[in-house]
This record gives sequence, C-alpha cells and structure tokens, in this order.
Amino acid sequence: YASEEAVTFFNTAISLDEETPGLSTDTRRARWHEQLGEAYYALGKHDESRTHLNHALTLMGNRPPGPMWRHLTGLLWGVLVQTKHRLSGHSPAPAAETPDPLLISAARANERLCQIYYMDNAKIQSMNAAVTALNFAERAGTSPELARSYANVSVTTALVTAYSLSNMYERLALKTGTTVGHVASLAYAHEVVGLYHAGAGHFQQAGERMADSIALADTIGDLR
Repeated sequence: YASEEAVTFFNTAISLDEETPGLSTDTRRARWHEQLGEAYYALGKHDESRTHLNHALTLMGNRPPGPMWRHLTGLLWGVLVQTKHRLSGHSPAPAAETPDPLLISAARANERLCQIYYMDNAKIQSMNAAVTALNFAERAGTSPELARSYANVSVTTALVTAYSLSNMYERLALKTGTTVGHVASLAYAHEVVGLYHAGAGHFQQAGERMADSIALADTIGDLR
C-alpha cells in the first residue's frame, strides 16, 4: 500500500518507455496503466485513476465506452452474454496456474471503474463496468477476480430489484471465493453481498454477511 511510491515508479517507467520507442509492448504498458490506476484509486484520486484504467483498456484493445449511449449498449450486450451463460449452465474453467494476464487486467480495470462510477452515482456506467468485468473474469477462468465480480453483479441486479438474480450471483460469488481460497476476495464478496441485502431491506441476511466478512478480514489482519 505504498501508493505514492507506486505512482512515482510507474510514471517513471512510462516516461522512459515513451523516450525509447520499441522498448516495451502494449501488453506491458496496459498492465502499468492498470496498476497505476489502482495506485491513484488508493490515494482517493478517482479522476486520475479512471484516466489510467481507461488507457489500459484501450491498450488491451478494449476501448472503454465514452458517451452514455455506448455505456447503455455495452450493458445490454453484457447482459445478453450473461443470459446465455446462465441459460446454458456455463461454468468457468478451473483456476489456471497462469491465467491470461490481459483478461485478468481487463477484469480488474472494469471492476475498479465499476466502483468509481458507483461512488459517483453514475448507475448505468457502474452497471456496465460490473457486467463487463464479470464477462472478462469468466473468460479467464475461476479466480479471485471472478468471485469479486459475481458479488458486484449481485448489487447491479439489485439496483433493478431483480433479487432472484442477486441471490443467484450471491451463491456464485461465495462458492467461487471459497473454491479459490483467496481470503481477501471472499471477505470482499461477503461485504458486497451484505450491501445488496441491506439495500433490499434483508437485514438479517445483511448482518450475517457482514459478520462473515469481518471474521474473514480479521484472519488476515485487514482492518479496512
């Protein structure tokens, strides 16, 4: 969490790369910008974070939406992909030792954009980023990113009061988080699902999920 140092080092790397054409690749540059976006997010600099996350996605060949209509069409397309997966009983591949780094980075970038848009009360943009992150994560296979994305989409579906879908994504999030064994992501999944239940007025379930999240976070010393 030495975010200021991370910002300095990544910006230095990017500057050196720009001074020497051909020194690096778009894949490496994309990962630099994605991680730089993470560092700026940790510092509370959301505008800078969003700029670098979008640049990372562009370098990956996944140009982020601009106008609202593109967010809306992207969301509709993402929902169609999810509908197909759920109706076909789609199951992500088992966790790979070396998952595709571009798919994972794209999932992470969209996951973070989802949170930034959510805090900006930009609902359509947030929903689009959440579903897009999930579709990338499912392509990459079983992973911590997949568990977190299922949890995020449980909130996305709750925003349109599709609680039966929220419950389904809750089950997928907790199952995936348990399977992967990544405690921080499982704690996050419990927390986010708890937020869904709190917003829906399911206070007993919200309390249970939050308590589970706190207990898991305690095991790894995560005081956040």
